[in-house]
Amino acid sequence: MVCCTSQIDKVQKFIETRHLPLSTMVYLSPDNNNAFEKDTCINCNNVHTCSEKEFKNYYNNDNVSFIGKISEGQFVQILQGIMDSTMIVQEIKNIISEILESYSPN
Repeated sequence: MVCCTSQIDKVQKFIETRHLPLSTMVYLSPDNNNAFEKDTCINCNNVHTCSEKEFKNYYNNDNVSFIGKISEGQFVQILQGIMDSTMIVQEIKNIISEILESYSPN
């Protein structure tokens, strides 16, 4: 899971002070699909893992919810941002790599 925030300046400062690739911050502008009211970004340097059971518990207890949709292109940007991060462990990158391969043209 990754989290969205409208505190774009904070994320940008975090990335700059750690000399991380700019691709690790994905911008999402409000539109009819994503239900955001403000410009938002995703910090791909901070990934939270959980089991399927934990995720179901989060969802059932209203600790996580689905609001709106992102485009396939934005999804691929997020995956690539995770891959570009030097802060993400290789185990997670291996999983992301497999997912990214399904979105790459043959």
